[in-house]
Amino acid sequence: GSEDAGTFLFTVTRSGATGGTTTVDYATANGTALAGSDYTAQSGSLSFAPGETSKTISVSINDDSVIEGSEAFTVGLTNIDDASSSAESISDNSGGGTINDNDSAGLTITGSSLTTRETGTDASFTVKLNSQPSADVTVTLTGLDGTEGSLSTSTLTFTSANWNTAQTITISGLDDTLDDGDISYTLTATSSSSDANYDGANARTGTVGVTNTDTDVAPVSYTHLRAHETRHD
Repeated sequence: GSEDAGTFLFTVTRSGATGGTTTVDYATANGTALAGSDYTAQSGSLSFAPGETSKTISVSINDDSVIEGSEAFTVGLTNIDDASSSAESISDNSGGGTINDNDSAGLTITGSSLTTRETGTDASFTVKLNSQPSADVTVTLTGLDGTEGSLSTSTLTFTSANWNTAQTITISGLDDTLDDGDISYTLTATSSSSDANYDGANARTGTVGVTNTDTDVAPVSYTHLRAHETRHD
């Protein structure tokens, strides 16, 4: 199953003697998956009525946002009791479940194609992480054309508490007084952290395209004409 599958269903089957009521205890046990954070611990007793051959144990899976790979837990059976016979036994006392991780590291950027103007018109975009980091993550913005725009900040910090809260960066257009047309450039956001999922070879990146619209007008060129008077005697 996967983290967002909701529940695991384990089937316990009774075979052989079916004439009396039989009870058997069950309980979940941690493997690499931990009760509470990864799944909800379950324990209790199953009661098979005469002729009843199958019972189901339901275990709820807890979805988190941490990259942790696949994890496993078990459900074990103990203490079988047959009211009419002592001949019943447990032939397979354990069943396993594997929780497949559905989390992946990455950056989510909204507003990937923006326009500013040399008059100072602003544009903005947001950044957030796709998974909960184990250490602070710094996202650095590079690629700014400083003659065409300025940033409200060039670094963002995400923690295990605010990782999925979008942070806003504002770009302000700058006037260069040149009639140079609309200028485009690309901002690149790059992560770094002591969490290996966001650093080094696993650094996460994203881009934002910006166009600063030119508002300058080329000077008018004048041609001077001189009239000559021709005199006839």
